[in-house]
Amino acid sequence: MRLPTGSQAMKRVAVLGGGIMGCCTALSLARRGASVTLFEQHPRIMGEASRWNEGKIHLGYLYSGSRALETAKKVLTGGLRFRPIVEQLLETSIAPWITPQADNYLVHKNSVVGPDAVWDYCARVTDLVLAHPDVGDYLRGISRGDLRRLAASDIDFDYNPELICQAIRVPEYSIDTNLFADALVRRVLAEPSITVLTGQVVQAVCTEDEKLNRYGVQTDQGPFTGFDVVINALWAGRPSIDKTLMGRTDVSMHHRYRVSAFVECPPDTPPHASAVICAGPFGDIKHYGNGRYYVSWYPAGLLAEGRDAQPPKTPQLSVEGADAVIAKIKGGLKDILPGAARILQQAERAEVQGGWVYAQATGSLEDPKSNLHSRDKLGVLRHGNYISVDTGKFSVAPYLAEAIAEALI
Repeated sequence: MRLPTGSQAMKRVAVLGGGIMGCCTALSLARRGASVTLFEQHPRIMGEASRWNEGKIHLGYLYSGSRALETAKKVLTGGLRFRPIVEQLLETSIAPWITPQADNYLVHKNSVVGPDAVWDYCARVTDLVLAHPDVGDYLRGISRGDLRRLAASDIDFDYNPELICQAIRVPEYSIDTNLFADALVRRVLAEPSITVLTGQVVQAVCTEDEKLNRYGVQTDQGPFTGFDVVINALWAGRPSIDKTLMGRTDVSMHHRYRVSAFVECPPDTPPHASAVICAGPFGDIKHYGNGRYYVSWYPAGLLAEGRDAQPPKTPQLSVEGADAVIAKIKGGLKDILPGAARILQQAERAEVQGGWVYAQATGSLEDPKSNLHSRDKLGVLRHGNYISVDTGKFSVAPYLAEAIAEALI
């Protein structure tokens, strides 16, 4: 992604937000000689949505509701480039964190996209993937034969054929986000050119001169001044900070607070392959290996949503509330994907966690016309040396971080 370059190298940089976008940007800039201050409102970096998500490294297959491939084109390069970029940042291989099997997409009878249309969409995405110059950099190798329709005999888990009308294997994989987050935190904290300030709620960004060359950041703990550039990498509430400097917010805004179950099963538990129920407000299961799973059911995990520049108050889950979410996930999955419900039943440990999800969209996933079925609005806006980033998806963040660092320094 090409960005407008500045007229001079940037020395002091403020990065707002300590999720994957902020941490990768901070590391990318520090490695190029910048002095970076990383602001995070929570007690630790990488402690919210960037840690507690399924870790899908998107190639675009999920967005069959976005029929013109605009979302696939937006997320594809970031997905293909994810592994080489993060392995360079972390200085280690991420191979042990990659899911052992490709995803199985199960088309629900109430899908907002019909089974034939889903297959056609997946075939067109595969053409896009195989034609991309970075196809060899993905988490695992990809060939045309990796996309295929599945008969019941091809799948090593049970699904309800009365509710699932088609099964497709796609060449998409995920990573264990907890292990990734731990490694990224270690690298950021070990980098001498990065100062991490936690417990800082960013309230505004202001200019210190008319040429937009110097900036200040106002937090609830006080002002911080003298920055050559500010990068707004916040996930929740990013538009409200944009407004303090740029006088604008995104045209449409949708904050959702979602949680899922992160599960550890006994080593002798029969494994369950990764599966995504599509397309709409359903659920999925992700198998990371060694008895570790992510299990979700969308209606059970959606705890709050808002359509303003600032998200609603973050929900707080009690122990009883977390137990109720797990019960609802089981209830949602048991008739469709009984093995996923059994994984929760057999778990030695099940933790309900999540965070805010942001999209420049309106509507609901039940509506086939809603633009929540796309992520084509992601990307970077620049106003002077103030940069605002809509990451769009977890998997796109390292690529955007690299592009920003290359443009600035």
